Amino acid sequence: MKQELLLESYLKDLRLSRFVQSYQSLAQEAARTNLSYERYLLALVQEEVAHREAQRIERAIGEARFPVLKDLAEFDWSCVLSVPKPRILELADFGLYRKPRASHPGW
Repeated sequence: MKQELLLESYLKDLRLSRFVQSYQSLAQEAARTNLSYERYLLALVQEEVAHREAQRIERAIGEARFPVLKDLAEFDWSCVLSVPKPRILELADFGLYRKPRASHPGW
């Protein structure tokens, strides 16, 4: 028990909050599946990096002070008739990367 408290204290000092939340459950899973130490450490680091990236994005959106978060479903297409709605929706869905497409005559 003393080791766990010391470890958690060090992890908090290093600002590794996701490690603190995940290390025990991941350690149990690693022991159950015979995961190597390196794979266990990699899983912990991946969770920490993903958590920090999500926080960074959330913080950047908050700092941008966008008036209202909207998506294309709420866009009023009647205001801009020159914008090809199907093409924009395809691009928003990353359709451009899924299949090759002849260039659009208006683009």
